[in-house]
Amino acid sequence: MTEPYEALADLAEQELAAVRAGDYRAARELGRRATALAGALPDEPPAAAKPALLRAMRARAEIGAAGADAQAAIREALVGTAQRRRAARAYGGLA
Repeated sequence: MTEPYEALADLAEQELAAVRAGDYRAARELGRRATALAGALPDEPPAAAKPALLRAMRARAEIGAAGADAQAAIREALVGTAQRRRAARAYGGLA
């Protein structure tokens, strides 16, 4: 009865692990699978599914936070690259 909810939580935790590892392609695929599975579930989950749903919700929250951290790191890297290029141009470099 709770197997699909356990599978949903497992997918969310696998997606989180993929995001943390920087494997965004795998994370995207796991997210697609989780979305498809969630769409097939009934509107009212059984009470016994609550622990699995809480696991999935915690993982989803962490995925969001990890994604925001990754975006910030990418933004910092891009800004740093732009600053280095400007500095190189100021010194007559080829950048």
